Amino acid sequence: MRITAGKWRNQKVVTPKGEHTRPTPSRVREAIFNICQNLIDKADVLDLFAGSGIMSLEALSRGAASATLIDNDQNAKRSILKNIQSFEIENETTFLFGNVFSLLKRLAEKGKEYDIIYADPPYESGYGEKLVLFLDHNPLLKKGGLLLLEEGIEIDINPETLILKDCRRYGRTKLHRYIRY
Repeated sequence: MRITAGKWRNQKVVTPKGEHTRPTPSRVREAIFNICQNLIDKADVLDLFAGSGIMSLEALSRGAASATLIDNDQNAKRSILKNIQSFEIENETTFLFGNVFSLLKRLAEKGKEYDIIYADPPYESGYGEKLVLFLDHNPLLKKGGLLLLEEGIEIDINPETLILKDCRRYGRTKLHRYIRY
């Protein structure tokens, strides 16, 4: 896989071995960054179920200020750490290893806030819905911030502080776009 745009365009990214991660196709990545192009400059990004970390690398390549990546898979951890070292972005990134929801709770307790939260949980695991509900009640997403959630199904819930702007389909992937008001 390669970065699609920005200062690291066409640079190769190390991806995890095995079947536990599902890389986001370049077509979907392009669509995601077209959606958030007006927010990406100097943004603080939170990348959940990060896999290789390519979404954070894309964001930093396009001008984001920082990225926090979370994953609980050992192969993903190795890939993310190699990519952080290879791209020399130790000062712009934070990698957290462990259960996404436990670490989100810790970040919320510390008062962390992000302009963009991107999540690509295992499809149809229930994590997408759980994540929306968690973020609805915990202000990790700044007011006016964007939550981009990849799922295999449409999520049918009514959060109080997040507005579902749309759900776009890219093959098997459904991209939900929420905004905090």
